[in-house]
Amino acid sequence: SLPSLLFVSFLGPVAARMSKRCCSAFDAFSCGAIIAVAFFLLLPESFVLLSGIDEVTRSWAWGSALIVGWLVGLLLHELFDSFKASSG
Repeated sequence: SLPSLLFVSFLGPVAARMSKRCCSAFDAFSCGAIIAVAFFLLLPESFVLLSGIDEVTRSWAWGSALIVGWLVGLLLHELFDSFKASSG
């Protein structure tokens, strides 16, 4: 999207020259922007794809898929973080 492109093109070179502490703040902002896009744009559209099912089952399937996706991301982060720590 345009705000993401403007952020990268104008603040990207500035962020490259900043300290590690500031870069982590930019990483956190980027992560929050991606999560916001997923929650506000993509996930409601996926709810429409489940239109052939009754509302209770649709809500249950959508919510559990959301939680499982988050847990898989958490598991992968912990797995690769511990792998990186043990290898170097």
